[in-house]
Amino acid sequence: MFRIVRLTRADLAAMHENAQQFVESAFRFGVGGGGGTDDHSSYDPRACALKLLHDAVRIRSRYTFDKLLAFSQRVITTQPQSSSSSSQALDVMLDKDAVLCILGYLANILRKAHDGK
Repeated sequence: MFRIVRLTRADLAAMHENAQQFVESAFRFGVGGGGGTDDHSSYDPRACALKLLHDAVRIRSRYTFDKLLAFSQRVITTQPQSSSSSSQALDVMLDKDAVLCILGYLANILRKAHDGK
């Protein structure tokens, strides 16, 4: 799921080319032309992956919640090596962005878990 949520270099290029259009299209998933379930223009793999992660944490929190948080912490605390190329630094940045996207999508579940402690 992480690879699906993570932005690609093509996504970054599209964002740099026209940021407003990139953001609008990123939040327009599910609003395709025909409105039917077979309309492939409304299918967004990133949104589907986030929904699957949300459902997995909500339904199977005992098995997934702690593992997801440990994974998130490991990715967030990762630093690119000082001798690394800008390509590796970009990959680290994209990984962190994906984790923050996942945690943001799970904000309500995370808030309820914090309130329950």
